[in-house]
Amino acid sequence: MLTAYNYYEPEEENRVRKNLKDSALFERELSLAERYSGCHPSGTVFRESCPLCGSASVHPFYEKWGVRYVRCGSCASVFADVSQEAAENFRGMEARRELRLSEAYQAEAASARFMMWQETLDWLRFRSYRYLGRNGGLAVCDAGCRWRGFRDMLLSSGLCGSYQAFDSILDDAGGIPVPGPCGTAGDCGTGGGADIMLALDYMQQLHSPDGLLALAGEHLKKGGLLVISTRLGTGLDTLLLKEKNRNVFPYEHILLPSREGIRAMLEKAGFEVLEFTTPGTFDVNYIKANLGAVSETAEFVHYFLSHSTPELEAEFQRFIQKAGLSSHAQVIARKTA
Repeated sequence: MLTAYNYYEPEEENRVRKNLKDSALFERELSLAERYSGCHPSGTVFRESCPLCGSASVHPFYEKWGVRYVRCGSCASVFADVSQEAAENFRGMEARRELRLSEAYQAEAASARFMMWQETLDWLRFRSYRYLGRNGGLAVCDAGCRWRGFRDMLLSSGLCGSYQAFDSILDDAGGIPVPGPCGTAGDCGTGGGADIMLALDYMQQLHSPDGLLALAGEHLKKGGLLVISTRLGTGLDTLLLKEKNRNVFPYEHILLPSREGIRAMLEKAGFEVLEFTTPGTFDVNYIKANLGAVSETAEFVHYFLSHSTPELEAEFQRFIQKAGLSSHAQVIARKTA
């Protein structure tokens, strides 16, 4: 199983250069989420077991905006102790949907993420050819896509022979015409013939991964690929910054898995994990830029980042990437039944 490879995150670098996501649109997102969280704090215990590995060994980790995050003692996944109803209501919030569908929001995303989207498509071409033997005319399902720019690039890339979106805020999601000939990809509607299902930055918004796994099980053909990208509960920033991490907040991020949790979840659902990578290259710089938010008890981190050189920081970042400890994971799993 492949576990690491070089990757560049221009989006993250741009955010740091812009004073760590200081755009007015992001501040509006934060404000919506904070107000909602204040009205839906963690009260009683909603979760007594890990939604990924099923372990009952869970304990409090931190609290943000009144919402309690807990950590699994078995697989180290992190998740918000909230009700499914509150999580689903947040995802369906009209003000949030309107903001994300606005021209300004979509244009800002396209500008910041263009290079990353191009690299994602190149990565998908290589991986689909490696595991499916072809990288064109595929039957593609896409769960949770909210970026028109990425969807349009995907549809015009030659990867898709057919395309169907699920649980997308895009107003024209569903059966979308694909440019060019359809090819021989088959049906990705209800026939269970999809070659690949994308779930990019989607699972972290879900109360439980069960719905995603059921969707993949229904629509993917045997041997089809489930591609997941998600923020991790074992990432360096999650473990060091906890509630002071501006990029992780309720109810936008309520399921932060670990490698062990993802493997347990997928294998139980009938998938074989082919790749787990944490390709980020900017974790150390992000932590250094927020060093004041790191607990003083993390003496090693404070000492290292206060006395290190750029060369040492780059070496540390490469170690984090290879060890699977970066903030984001990309996972490829094959449906085995």
